[in-house]
Amino acid sequence: MRQKVGARPTIGFLSTWSVYEGTAIDSYTYTLFQGICAAAREHDCDLLLGCGISLPASPRASRTAWAVPGAGVDFVPVGPWNADGLIVIPDDLSDVQFEYVQDLIRSGYPVVLTTAEKPGPLVAVDNAGGIRQAFDHLWQHGHRRIAFIAGKSGRGGDSAERLSAYQEALHDAGIEQDARLIAFGEHRREDGRSAMQQILSTGAPFTALLASNDLSCFGAIEVLRTAGWRHPGRCRGHWL
Repeated sequence: MRQKVGARPTIGFLSTWSVYEGTAIDSYTYTLFQGICAAAREHDCDLLLGCGISLPASPRASRTAWAVPGAGVDFVPVGPWNADGLIVIPDDLSDVQFEYVQDLIRSGYPVVLTTAEKPGPLVAVDNAGGIRQAFDHLWQHGHRRIAFIAGKSGRGGDSAERLSAYQEALHDAGIEQDARLIAFGEHRREDGRSAMQQILSTGAPFTALLASNDLSCFGAIEVLRTAGWRHPGRCRGHWL
């Protein structure tokens, strides 16, 4: 489909994972939606949002929401037949789904990805710059033992870039990396709790914590509070 002369352009949004849990929306995607909606208003565009819903009791069992029907896939009617271009969150793309996106790109159809998990036209956050700023903030407050809750283990994209930025910051500061102070929170609240418990169980000393994303950080905060740690201010990101 191509835009008709004089018609308002229509932009489609596709999430490969379920961004809704019941009636609550994932915080990262909510922020992304806000930016997309603001841009759509500014450019006088229509939006079609296609994403899935998972049950709060079992978010990991959620099915993929996608523009092509298939096994284990919830079909969402958003695609090149009714949109002039697509914004795609490429996390957890299957090989078949990735090939579908590549076919669209090769055909000249406009596609933009929001994270670097898969190659393609990309508009994304400055992962390295954000982690470095957070690390430098903690360093300036005198912290030298900084624990890190990473993203998804064995994955590229945002997770790998943020972990690499933390490791580079340690190196540049002349601090030897301590593997006991790194655990993977999978960018989920419950995994952030598990990651924090793993770090605490090693007994390795640390005075500050840096997390790869908000959800894993919130989970870690719950564990630290239960363990009796005092947080001087939520936005400061360090602990006593």
